[in-house]
Amino acid sequence: MHQRQMTTRRTMVSLIALAGVITAIGLAPATATDHQADPRPAARCSSGVPGDVNGDGFAEIAVGEPGNAKDRGSVHVFYGQRSGLVTNATGSARNDHYLTQDTRGVPGKAETGDAFGTSTLLADVNGDGCADLAVGSPGENAGTGWVQVFFGSPTGLKTTGTQSFTLSQIPGSPGSARDQELGDELAAGDLDGDGIDDLMAGIAGLRVDGKDAAGGVAVVYGGPSGLQLTRSAMLTRDTPGIPGESGKYVGFGAAVATGDFDGDGSTELAIGSTNGLSGGTVQTVERTPDGFTGNEPISPHSVGMPGQADRFCAFGFVLASGDVHGDGRDDLAVGDPAFGCHDEPDVDYAMGSVVLLAGSKDGLTTSNSQLWTQDSPGVAGTARLGNVFSEALAMAPLDEGPTADLVIGAPGDTDGGSVTVLLGGPDGLTTEGIGGTRFTQATLGIPGTPESEDAFGEVVTTPHLQSRTQATLVIGVPREDVGSIRSAGAITQLPISADGPNPRGAKTFTANTSGVQGKTGTDERFGGGPRRWG
Repeated sequence: MHQRQMTTRRTMVSLIALAGVITAIGLAPATATDHQADPRPAARCSSGVPGDVNGDGFAEIAVGEPGNAKDRGSVHVFYGQRSGLVTNATGSARNDHYLTQDTRGVPGKAETGDAFGTSTLLADVNGDGCADLAVGSPGENAGTGWVQVFFGSPTGLKTTGTQSFTLSQIPGSPGSARDQELGDELAAGDLDGDGIDDLMAGIAGLRVDGKDAAGGVAVVYGGPSGLQLTRSAMLTRDTPGIPGESGKYVGFGAAVATGDFDGDGSTELAIGSTNGLSGGTVQTVERTPDGFTGNEPISPHSVGMPGQADRFCAFGFVLASGDVHGDGRDDLAVGDPAFGCHDEPDVDYAMGSVVLLAGSKDGLTTSNSQLWTQDSPGVAGTARLGNVFSEALAMAPLDEGPTADLVIGAPGDTDGGSVTVLLGGPDGLTTEGIGGTRFTQATLGIPGTPESEDAFGEVVTTPHLQSRTQATLVIGVPREDVGSIRSAGAITQLPISADGPNPRGAKTFTANTSGVQGKTGTDERFGGGPRRWG
């Protein structure tokens, strides 16, 4: 069995255990001189661009490397400019800002297995207009887990005033315990309507009343001083107002996303539960003055769901939200990278699928839902077991149209992995224009040589690096060889164009790229991570 199949097999086994450890890579610890001053700092943080750390009008990306230095972990913050990603300071962009738990000012100590950087997320949790960085370390303290928040400023990310939390600090939590892995999955959105982002952490491995991997979601509210831990809450299937009940290996919180799915101006939380490999569900939860209230879970067996219910295996393992239809309501893309896992009894990795659930005045609905696989008409490529189509999802406006578009990673696809783009429109996702286009390292203009184990598309992200209105596609290639160094890893950025991501002029970054901190190393998997970066 080749390495990509082995990696995917481990991912599917993690789904069954619902305490999945998705590894990535890293580099050597930074020195105090890594973080040079911004040559042209913004006067204040008020650009309004999501993910803009320094207020210059261009977003950043935070690339986690949880496998760095024997799983101690690290994070790179690359700054955006009109030309795209920058690793050497230019204009208002800073150098690669590199963090480990041994970086001066970062709390804690880098220890084997911490997996610092397993999840990264850029959101404004103190309301100053500059995006802040949340970093998950699910391996901290024997798998108890930890989340740290670093604050943005006009001069870039700061390592002073950092905040953090563990499970034991969340009211209503069953408490910290081994192997529950807080920090594996992060999301943000304004749940309480105060104009400041709140932070959500999905904890699929949470034990609830002795039930292993029943799962939960920690909700930590933001405020003018940052995280407000005394107001935080732990949601489980046993929380009053949330339909269903906790059960062993349900994995509530395997994926989390936020959006306004009913168009009422309030943000809801979408929560995925994979139920091992027995189908999975997704449900929405909304904060009210009296607590939380949730809708009935949507499963592959729900009325109106497309496709054969018995082919779904991990529905809800990956989520991405955005207004695909342009009707003022967010829609939800639900990934099942294990779709088709029952097609062959001895295969526990699969071809994968995506279901688009539309927003409505009543919230998410299965009416007019869409099922997409690589066998869908107009989608390039061929569905086959092992592709894990939808192992990574991201949604944002990629062309000059008004709607959100969907990016789908299939790291097990032929040619060393692929990424597919579906465009949004009044009728939902479409293959019109560049819709259905499949990008690989064999695509003209994209650097690199496709090799079977590259895992191109294991991570996808769509930040506003180059434009306030149009997102840039950045792709992780964590098993890319760099020279003679195997699986050193890379990321690839496709520039924006009127039609969407353009392979012409694509740029690839590795740990050997000028300005990137550290150096390449075997199996360091630069550009890896859990589905997407912040």
